[in-house]
Amino acid sequence: MNTVVENHQPVPEKLNPWLSIWVRPKVTARYAIEKMPMSYLVVLVLIGGIFEVLDKAVTKNMGDNIPTPFIFLIALVAGPIFGYIGWWIGSGIAYIIGKWLGGIGTYKELRAVFGIVNIFYIIAGIVWIPDLIIIGSSIFSSYIEGGFGATIWLFISAFLSIVFGIWGFIGTLFCVAEAHRFPVWKALITILIPTVILLIFVAIFAFIVLLIV
Repeated sequence: MNTVVENHQPVPEKLNPWLSIWVRPKVTARYAIEKMPMSYLVVLVLIGGIFEVLDKAVTKNMGDNIPTPFIFLIALVAGPIFGYIGWWIGSGIAYIIGKWLGGIGTYKELRAVFGIVNIFYIIAGIVWIPDLIIIGSSIFSSYIEGGFGATIWLFISAFLSIVFGIWGFIGTLFCVAEAHRFPVWKALITILIPTVILLIFVAIFAFIVLLIV
């Protein structure tokens, strides 16, 4: 039996999604679906893609092999492209799986909520300012320069990233739940299923590579 949660809360005529999404993600998601132009959401997606590439550059220590200016160039050029493509694909997967779980959201509604959740990543990207001031370009390298102060800030920055990441993930669950009008636990399944499938494919690919090598 499908469980559909109807939205009885009126959508505000005016809402600041940059503030409301942190404490009222469902209302913000509905506002994005019904009130916000898709062009605005696309801009959020493109900017979010830039910060996503920068984050990956840090985790992969790209600065060990690539000059910092080139890393920023890659982020500015490739980030929006990957962000835009990922937005369409991610929204489509969430739409299909959500429908399978009994959701009633349209593909356009899923694109809207996956667009608005980029606010989480963009706000989290503000941490990049003190990162570059305190740590500098070595943030992209496996060896952090700057002494004790830089090391302390690195732990603070990592902690803030974890907090923003968890908050963003939970907010995304509520936004997907609102788009599909079903419980949050179904939104969790909607997001986890493609992740599990991807991990399985990666594990199979890695196993095949090991056999070949």
